[in-house]
Amino acid sequence: MIHSRPPPKVYHLLIKTHKTTIVVTTAPTASVASVKSEVLSALTSDVNKDTETPQVSSEDDFDLCKPFKEKGKPTGAYEVVDTSLQVKQAGINNWEHLFIKFHDAESGMCYIHPIVVRDRHCFTNHITSFTLPLCIQANHFLSSTLSRVLTATSTRKS
Repeated sequence: MIHSRPPPKVYHLLIKTHKTTIVVTTAPTASVASVKSEVLSALTSDVNKDTETPQVSSEDDFDLCKPFKEKGKPTGAYEVVDTSLQVKQAGINNWEHLFIKFHDAESGMCYIHPIVVRDRHCFTNHITSFTLPLCIQANHFLSSTLSRVLTATSTRKS
């Protein structure tokens, strides 16, 4: 006999900046806007002592983003989650990682700090949009970059 689990009545979402993780507990039928409000409350609380996290004063100062996935694995691209949808309608699952995209108060441009996800370092261009960060494994990046530099140097000397 196969037992199936009923869908969870409460979702736990992990909202990440480059160094901080905010855990939000919400109903799957709650709006993404209410989750964003909880994140704002956490970012503006006295508990948040991370001085590298940009200061926010309203929900307009940041967006919540979720990673695009191919075959269940993140591709390195992200989409802004529509705040008018419910959590479940937005395709957000229980224990899912969402990321904060901050807006620069002076220029209005979007930026994000590097995010470490497991053994991967994800870097984004702070000048352009958040949608196409380049994610690479640190060890592979360092070894391949070093080998390219050594190859280029030895080729120039020849």
